[in-house]
Amino acid sequence: MLLAVERSSSVASAAVFDGDGRRLASVSSATPGQGDAWPLVRDTLAQAGVSAERIDAFAVGVGPGSFSGIRAALVSSAADASSAN
Repeated sequence: MLLAVERSSSVASAAVFDGDGRRLASVSSATPGQGDAWPLVRDTLAQAGVSAERIDAFAVGVGPGSFSGIRAALVSSAADASSAN
């Protein structure tokens, strides 16, 4: 399972993909790409019916774009990874 998070643009988004590359869920928000990424990640995982422990890999957009948004996406992904282990 892959969790992808994009927070560097004006539209924040997250998606969960299965091992075959099929998108299981995606959530977008018009909130600028700054601040807490947890609600977006939490909503996407819930929509997919997947717990953080089932995520095998993370993909995070690294710009160009909002430094704060990129940082929030990276920190959220790192926290998800550490809590899953």
